[in-house]
Amino acid sequence: MFAAVFAVGGITGYWIRGPLDTRPPLERAERDRLFRDRVVRDLGLTPEQETPFFEAMRRHRRLMRDRNDSIRAQAQERMRNSLDSLRIELADILTPEQLALWEEHTRRAMRRGGPQR
Repeated sequence: MFAAVFAVGGITGYWIRGPLDTRPPLERAERDRLFRDRVVRDLGLTPEQETPFFEAMRRHRRLMRDRNDSIRAQAQERMRNSLDSLRIELADILTPEQLALWEEHTRRAMRRGGPQR
């Protein structure tokens, strides 16, 4: 789901600004207006199609965002459970000092954005 939301954002950005645009970022209202104008023009939407088209886009963007938030929360919970399980298992293998060192290494790696290769 994250990939779908990311792809929709990337496509929207490309559609509005084009590839590798170096201009300063636009305000949200201006981006929305440019996106809307370009979609209407590129798809050849009639005035009767515009409102239902953009209402559907808004509704599904909201649904995708909500689903992505839910998936992220579930993944974080699974990761926490997995790390808790690993810690219990490592506590049976390592000395208390080794476990403390392992946890410190893990904390530092997580602050850096994950293990470094």
